[in-house]
Order: sequence, then structure tokens, then C-alpha cells
Amino acid sequence: MKYPGRGDLGDTAVLRPTYDAISHGYRGWEVGMNYTVFKNILATLRYGDNKQLRDDATKDKILFGRVEFFF
Repeated sequence: MKYPGRGDLGDTAVLRPTYDAISHGYRGWEVGMNYTVFKNILATLRYGDNKQLRDDATKDKILFGRVEFFF
């Protein structure tokens, strides 16, 4: 499954964002994909390009990966 995401998360917008590549106080975009490697093993890869809301000069590029095992 592939997906795009766009976020504009202020410091007090949410308690815990559902994005893995966009944090509090940042705006930006995120793309990602999930891949079933084998039965009951899921790999997730996400990439985000963010800019801080208060200071446009601060930019982050985040690569997030996770492997989940289901029993």
C-alpha cells in the first residue's frame, strides 16, 4: 500500500501526531509504503520533507522504517 500525506501541525494541534515523519511545530509532506515481506511480517518505509512553522530556515528530511512481526 502506498500513500501520500500532508501535515501542518502546530505545537498544540494534537497530543500525538499520527504521522511518523512530521512532528509538532512543523509543516510538510510525507510519502510511504507498507510491504508484506513474508506471512505475518510487515515492513514500513516513510519519507518526510518538513519545514518548521516558526522559522522557515529550519528544514528536516526524515526517513522512517519499521518491521513488525505478528503472532
